[in-house]
Amino acid sequence: MSTTQGRGSDKAARTALRHQLMNQGMTVDEIAAEFRSRWGFGTLASYRHACGLSQGEVAAQYSAADESLPAADYTAISKLERWPMPGPGVKPPTIYNLVLLAQVYDVEPHRLLTATELDQLPARDRIVLTAMRAQTALPVAASAPTRHELASSGADTDVPGPLEHDIRHLLRQLPCHDLGPLPPHLLESIDRVRRSTDDLLAAGTVNGSRMELIEDAVEQLRRDHIHHAPNKMLAALLTEFLGVVDLTRQNQTAHIRLRLAGAAAQLATLTADSLMKLGETNDSHRWYRTARLAGDDTHDNALRAQIRAQEAMLPYYYGDLPRTIRLAQEAQKIAGDLACAAACLAAAAEGRAWARLGSHAQAEQAMGRAQEIFNQIPDPDSTDAFTFPERRLLLYLSGALTYLGEPERAEPIQDRALQLYSQQGAGFTLDPTLIQLDRAAGLANSDAVAACELTQETLEAVPAGHRTQIVLTRGTDVLSALPRTARALPAAADLREMLALTTAP
Repeated sequence: MSTTQGRGSDKAARTALRHQLMNQGMTVDEIAAEFRSRWGFGTLASYRHACGLSQGEVAAQYSAADESLPAADYTAISKLERWPMPGPGVKPPTIYNLVLLAQVYDVEPHRLLTATELDQLPARDRIVLTAMRAQTALPVAASAPTRHELASSGADTDVPGPLEHDIRHLLRQLPCHDLGPLPPHLLESIDRVRRSTDDLLAAGTVNGSRMELIEDAVEQLRRDHIHHAPNKMLAALLTEFLGVVDLTRQNQTAHIRLRLAGAAAQLATLTADSLMKLGETNDSHRWYRTARLAGDDTHDNALRAQIRAQEAMLPYYYGDLPRTIRLAQEAQKIAGDLACAAACLAAAAEGRAWARLGSHAQAEQAMGRAQEIFNQIPDPDSTDAFTFPERRLLLYLSGALTYLGEPERAEPIQDRALQLYSQQGAGFTLDPTLIQLDRAAGLANSDAVAACELTQETLEAVPAGHRTQIVLTRGTDVLSALPRTARALPAAADLREMLALTTAP
């Protein structure tokens, strides 16, 4: 759907969607983000629609918030919403405008601007808005009183705090445990002691050294994500994510808050990707929204583009190709002239989606753009989930050419990609499986039996933890690609039976 078509959708459709998202427990921020993505509204307009208000209703509430000034009408709100597009009387919103609108929409003022829009404000307005954002940090949860505080109040200083309680609990249980792997509840207690120690040492704030440790942990998770099964990755990702969120609740410097937001955005993206692989599409969609909200709090356009490009995979694998294209195009727009892995991934994702829709010219154009961007990227790290090495570009080319009905062009690309993946030699990776399933889909019309047999062999080789819903869905795609007359073949029946008996973890 184009932006023009989206804006022309009637109010009833937007109202229905807003109520649906509210019933799912989404916040105004999340609903506004969905409206921006779906209908192409500007940031201020998206919040108004997320609240179900007309421009006239906003103007009335805006004026009621400050009765010392003449009442505003809908034209004032319209001009604010048209920015940053040029036009008569259109000017950047002031801090005053943003504060009053934030009261109307019941959100924090900084949420009403994207990072790009924030950069277009006067320097003093940016400073004020950044300071306001730092002051809106959630209050630190009440901590247990210190021994000094207990002593001063005359209380019993032998009462253990949370850290002492965990340690005493462990000291009672560890000697009773037989030699061998520790049970999960003891491991959790041990890790809770470690986290408590980290919090005590940090004294409520994050210094540069601790922030580097957090970012190192995120980087390692990005590497692990390529090879580890998604259900195992979720535990590690959520543990680290909760730690970052706890630190964000505390008073931090503006610089540290930006870095924490970046860490949270990356962890949320990887969490969403793991859930997508497992077929948990609704939860995956919600985590991608969280990733976008966190990413938009940073000034890192490469990261913001990466989140959208990764999110484009969700509708691609689960049947909403136009949304894949919209997200991929949004990612490229955010990246602009920046030649980065995110821009390359987004262009490749767009091309593969156009190919699956049968739009040959658009697919070739997008894939050509991906190749051009790839040629400008410095040698990428081949073991990071957010990089885009040659083998991943070839994976997308394989999919695009397969769905364009050109298996002869796809075959050498698939051979080259599989060769590069075999050289990696660092555990199981899902991408070669997807390439083999592309090859099977390409064979569907010319050799149905070979297509079914290759699909079955490929699926049987996938370790149980990686036999996720995405893999099974791609296997089903091969069956769908078979000519109608071939779907009754014994090989097709065998594949259908295997898919029916195979369950994702």
